[in-house]
Amino acid sequence: MRALTSIWSAGILFSILILLFGWSFSRECVPRGEVILFARRGQRPLDDSVYVVSVDGKCNKEIYKAEARRSFSGASARFLSELIVLNTLRTEESQVRVSEEVLLHRPKTGQWDMLKLASSRSSMASLSPDGSKIVYGTASFAGVSPSVRIVELGSGTESTISIPDGTMPSNGWIQFPVWRSDGQAVLALLLSRKGSAALSRLFVISLQTHSVTEYLNDESGISAACFSPTNGNILLLTPRGLELLDTENGAISLITPRSMFLNGRYSGGSLAWSRKSGLITLPLASGNSDEIWVLKGDGSNPKVIFRADNARLTSVSFASGMDN
Repeated sequence: MRALTSIWSAGILFSILILLFGWSFSRECVPRGEVILFARRGQRPLDDSVYVVSVDGKCNKEIYKAEARRSFSGASARFLSELIVLNTLRTEESQVRVSEEVLLHRPKTGQWDMLKLASSRSSMASLSPDGSKIVYGTASFAGVSPSVRIVELGSGTESTISIPDGTMPSNGWIQFPVWRSDGQAVLALLLSRKGSAALSRLFVISLQTHSVTEYLNDESGISAACFSPTNGNILLLTPRGLELLDTENGAISLITPRSMFLNGRYSGGSLAWSRKSGLITLPLASGNSDEIWVLKGDGSNPKVIFRADNARLTSVSFASGMDN
């Protein structure tokens, strides 16, 4: 009887300990509210996966895992329960040829579609704020200059917006085109190389008039850029840190010195500014690790919310989580 009582008491104690300390481990982590989508690129070919992390860093989840012949190099979405645009790489059985593909996944219905693009992309395909279009960039090829392409998801029609003649280098490519919050303009960062030097030029393209405005040239040292969620101003990542460009008067103000990021190195992972919370996010490299940083819209309180060793983190963007 005493033995049974001891076993019963131990069972009660164990249950209490599970409730107190182990409950969080028994539930699956589901990033809720506003989240950050990003790609984790492995050290081997076709070893890229898409992750999501809550903006406070408390929950992260791999949502698209690399497969035997397909990897996921980036994603864009408004709501994770609705349409997700996936940038993928796929190899044939021979593994000689690797194809770039854009897939459309609707988790709520389980539907998958492949989006046919008119040109090979040099950038991630990004979903518009209203979910009706995607934008992607192309690189120069066989005498054809880089361009920005807009695809209407309803009809599949694709339009090309070219940069004016004389401004495109022969080895240029468009890096991470991003939407303005009203969906009526796209920001395109044109990158190229001159010897060992990396050059960058910043353009804003109106979707209503197809007019192209150049704001900054090769001397600016821009690594990444995105629109402010409240107006047409542009956030820049430069050697000095995060700077804000006033598109009305051309003034540039430093909001976060580079030293605040503990001298983390930028390796081409994009930059995003949330329309919902006003938070800013970007990936930076530190030693053998890559980190996802988040900070307030005024440039204050930068902090690391996710870290991965021996992997590159890229293609950051905001979305609403799995509870929406």
